[in-house]
Amino acid sequence: MKISEFTLGHLAKAVCGDYSYTPYLRGYEVVQLFNKYGFNETYGEGFPSRWKYTENKLRELNGTDTIRLIIEDIVDPRRYHGLQINVDEAVKEINDFLKFDKFELKKTGDFYKLTDIQGVLIQPTSTKEINHQFVNEQIEKCQKKILDNDYNGAITNARSLLEAIFIEIIERHHGKEIKNEGNIENQWTQVKKNHET
Repeated sequence: MKISEFTLGHLAKAVCGDYSYTPYLRGYEVVQLFNKYGFNETYGEGFPSRWKYTENKLRELNGTDTIRLIIEDIVDPRRYHGLQINVDEAVKEINDFLKFDKFELKKTGDFYKLTDIQGVLIQPTSTKEINHQFVNEQIEKCQKKILDNDYNGAITNARSLLEAIFIEIIERHHGKEIKNEGNIENQWTQVKKNHET
């Protein structure tokens, strides 16, 4: 899924807790959040501001399914337990700018899931279209980002390619479509198990 620059700027502040309605994340906690979704960075001296770092990471992920996972993560009710802020208020505020991109968070059971404006759940991008063209496009994106010294962006594209390949292997082995949860380590474990059976 892809969001506008307008929404991305507001979302960055919501993710790192610069607005009063979401939990405040310290610098190292922001880095931990993005590392959970495929980055491998260490917080330390010379890091940009929390908000700028968050905005840059979201921009790298924009157009991928991972951005949906992050939006749903920041309104996980477990994050709000014991705090003086309310997850329902956070959802309302985030929805106020998501609506411009025709998206909305809706409660499904105990959690919130991203839907389109008609209330249809946003599903992970299917990997059934994986082919040589897709692989070559991802490799070209990686190479371009390396030439531009955008090494984090190159890693993100390489990770997206690996995820797509792993999911394709798992789906072919099991004969059914699976949900991309954004956990590449679990995907690799499943691929290894498939190879061993």
